[in-house]
Amino acid sequence: MISVVAAAVILLPAAMADTPVRSGIKVIGEYSEAVKTDFGQEIRQFRVEYHWDEGATYTRGFDKHGEQVSLQVVKGSPAPDEQEIEEAFAIVHAHPDTQAIKARQAGIDINGGFPFQAKTGACASPARCVQIFLFDAENVVRHMLVDLRSQRVVNTDYIPPQNRRAQQ
Repeated sequence: MISVVAAAVILLPAAMADTPVRSGIKVIGEYSEAVKTDFGQEIRQFRVEYHWDEGATYTRGFDKHGEQVSLQVVKGSPAPDEQEIEEAFAIVHAHPDTQAIKARQAGIDINGGFPFQAKTGACASPARCVQIFLFDAENVVRHMLVDLRSQRVVNTDYIPPQNRRAQQ
């Protein structure tokens, strides 16, 4: 019927060998839904996949025989799941900037995990970035961007464009 394809991890050339890059397909989820067809109403199975190399989300529809009968491709990535958010937290926690901030200031927490996409730069497709915040009890101390595909911090001090204009 429906087979599940796991995401693969490949390594970059020796210059960046310590940074694994995700490749292949991540199955986001599967569900059933009743759809109207020329032959009446049928229950179809759907599988949602994220294609790391393309930066695109595919939704495939299958008939009762397991044959693919529909495909919808959307550029962009789905919201990160809980495991991916925890992974981003760990990446930020291990980053030297975070360690330096925690050494200078007590009570720093890590939060966030919101999707972030840009038209250019490190968070342009096929990157899959999330926003992570370091904050104390009252303020955001640092706003970082983590690319889940390359599994690294790609911006250690992100300032949204509207805030950059306000600083000038």
